[in-house]
Amino acid sequence: MKQFFILIISSLLIGACSTETPETVKGIPEEDLTKTKDGVIVKQTLVSAGKFSPSTSVKFDGHNFDLVIEKNDSIYMATSDTLFLTHDKYHVGMTWSEIPKALQKKLQKETGWGYYIELPSGWSLGFCEGASCTDMKPTDSSKVKWLFKRK
Repeated sequence: MKQFFILIISSLLIGACSTETPETVKGIPEEDLTKTKDGVIVKQTLVSAGKFSPSTSVKFDGHNFDLVIEKNDSIYMATSDTLFLTHDKYHVGMTWSEIPKALQKKLQKETGWGYYIELPSGWSLGFCEGASCTDMKPTDSSKVKWLFKRK
């Protein structure tokens, strides 16, 4: 795990001085980018209800993640990569009906952000239901939209 964070921090340091315009940032939709007063392009990620934080896209073990670091510590990491498996074998695209009833009972709601279930591995399954992502509880056909870890 220590090597993982060293890799991520190194990636951030290398990319921290980017002054590319949205047209030259490949793979990141323009709506995910903002321009600061210094002219630096920064990707913003919604890490909780009402909180956007600067983030960077990283690739680890062939999977894409959004990473948020504050005060030299990672506070949020997320992926919507359907091929990424948690240690407990959960992945994006699983349906609500595939999740054990015991875990379904641990469903939490964060109004305006989404529903989620914390897994024993430390990862959480994210569900977005309706326009506000919390319009209704997940149904049997609801799918995991993203996996995340946050402090």
